[in-house]
Amino acid sequence: MIAAQPDLDLFVPATHSDYFSQLLQKQDLDGAGVQAERAKLNFQQVAERFRLIEDDWSAPVVVPWGHGPARVAELRRDGASRHGLRRLQRYLVQVPRRLLDGWLSGGAAELVEEVAVLKPQHAAAYDPRFGLVPQAVSAGAEVDG
Repeated sequence: MIAAQPDLDLFVPATHSDYFSQLLQKQDLDGAGVQAERAKLNFQQVAERFRLIEDDWSAPVVVPWGHGPARVAELRRDGASRHGLRRLQRYLVQVPRRLLDGWLSGGAAELVEEVAVLKPQHAAAYDPRFGLVPQAVSAGAEVDG
């Protein structure tokens, strides 16, 4: 825009509006093809393709805090259900996927009904004020013998 208009006033709100309008016209805003599937009323494909936030780098883990361990015990006993999984939500923390994979393979975490759960011996790694301190899990990642 500046090349086309060297005297362009960057402090005029319309300039910013024009810039973003032109920028968005050049972007593929539906790379996953969600709108085409929606137009065909193929809602199964829409659900599979749509992601409000692309987040392939992180994964949820249940932390052993508060009633979290009791909710995990319910998950073990009753299996996965909508109600049970919803009750676990407040004990979920997002961590980098590579970190969680290391905890799973090293024994610091386990899968319970396909839900990653940090083992109880790592309860001190979660601070109610500051959240999960990953270094505290990595430092104390012992495998149950």
